[in-house]
Amino acid sequence: SRCRTHLIPLSMGTKMTSSFLLFLVGALLMSVFVSVSNAKSTGASRPHILVVIADDYGWNDIGYHSDELPTPVLNSLASSGVKLNNYYVQPLCTPSRASFMTGRYPIRYGLQHFVIQPPFPAGLFLNETTMPSRLRESGYATHAIGKWHLGFFEWEYTPTYRGFDSYLGYWTGGESYYNHVPDGSNYVGYDFHNGTKDLLSGNGTYSSTWFADEAERVVRNYAKDPSPAKKPLFMYLAMQTCHEPLVRPPQPNLDRCAHLQDENRKIFCTMTSNLDDTVGAVVKSFQTAGIWEDTLLVFSTDNGAHPQLGGSNWPLRGGKGTLFEGGVRGAAFVAGAGVPKELAGTINNELMHITDWFPTLLGVAGANSSGTFPLDGKDQWKTITQKNASSPREEILLNIDLETASIRVGHMKLVVNNQSYDGWWYPPVNSTDNKKDGIHVPVTDAARAIKMDDGAEVCLFNVTADPNETRNLAKENLDQVKELRTRIEEYRSGRHGGFVHPWMPPSDPKADPTLHGGMWVPWKSLNAKRF
Repeated sequence: SRCRTHLIPLSMGTKMTSSFLLFLVGALLMSVFVSVSNAKSTGASRPHILVVIADDYGWNDIGYHSDELPTPVLNSLASSGVKLNNYYVQPLCTPSRASFMTGRYPIRYGLQHFVIQPPFPAGLFLNETTMPSRLRESGYATHAIGKWHLGFFEWEYTPTYRGFDSYLGYWTGGESYYNHVPDGSNYVGYDFHNGTKDLLSGNGTYSSTWFADEAERVVRNYAKDPSPAKKPLFMYLAMQTCHEPLVRPPQPNLDRCAHLQDENRKIFCTMTSNLDDTVGAVVKSFQTAGIWEDTLLVFSTDNGAHPQLGGSNWPLRGGKGTLFEGGVRGAAFVAGAGVPKELAGTINNELMHITDWFPTLLGVAGANSSGTFPLDGKDQWKTITQKNASSPREEILLNIDLETASIRVGHMKLVVNNQSYDGWWYPPVNSTDNKKDGIHVPVTDAARAIKMDDGAEVCLFNVTADPNETRNLAKENLDQVKELRTRIEEYRSGRHGGFVHPWMPPSDPKADPTLHGGMWVPWKSLNAKRF
């Protein structure tokens, strides 16, 4: 059987006594506490690095922000590390993943507008340096598992050409969990791959089962290697959960979700439970191999949740696709090797962005971050691991799109012409009429955007004092609005590191999977050599 539920510390299919659950969580906490004191200290061996990216995972969907959806494994890991409370991502999948891989804002390479749809001949520019390529150059074994979403129309845009030694997963943005057929396109085809080969045996198996198995295989093979000079591991685990479609995993833990009234939220809960258990299974594989004590774990969402599809960002405003906090303030934590024991369970309120992982993790790994295009990311290692250390960040450019834009400088955040839903969404469990899309709370007058002389609709918030963006301060602070809009225009002009106009080419009919045996393939370079 491909199922590995026996590896998961908190089984999703078995009822456990509360004392046994406490024992398991306690054991996991103790294993994390026993970590190297500081991975960047002189003479210390370089840590293994495990990065877990959850998909469309909202602020209110992780257990330590709310007890609505139980996530005991993630809670215990976060309690052994540092929770990042002022951490930002991009509002959509492709832009966030590109930011993580490059340490640069999406405006630098034109991927700020939307996401790469399957038939789009688009991808992360090949002249952009990626994190795994630098880690591999510095002596790491690099492995990617799960969602890619950074282009595949030519082989050079796929993971094993962008710095990864191995890859198992899907190239597109969202697909069936069992049959691995992407959505969001007029074309229908299969998308599941092992390196550059189509993995047809994946059909019928829930994606996270494959991902846990692949992680275990990589770690098991590492443990079998007798070489005293073997490379440290970098594992990038980009989970499919909790992206649409809403699909129950095998053996769903219904007990964890029985209290929920809304059906979408209940299914979403089984998916978050599966995410939690999968992370537990992967951690267990590192423990079994005897390398967990030397592993640094980073957990992050890619963007906010979609409230109409079971997710919740409550009490933050907005959601996926918006520039309000519900779309861009991410659930994230760091644990394991290099995180001091005395910081276990602390909340870090310093300003951070997903681009920061590029210089931070390269620094931890002793890898070279010079020679790239100018980075937007900042090395946050001291911020994370030293008590009361300040962030090197003063601002975050959240995006500049065709009409919308947002920037945060200090406590203040400006939102210009935000699109999509912009009110608040209660958790669906609070619904008394069991609406499938939860309850939308309309924008109040105090929070409503004001129109400027040039027609732009703007909001200005103090997101330190008002993280839920309930009061628009623009009218009484027009000088500050002007200052922040000027800063945005400086970015748009390319003055601060370059700007590429948002671009997405039209669909290419040659991508149609019916022309390629029913598969999504790099249709523009089918005859190119595969690694």
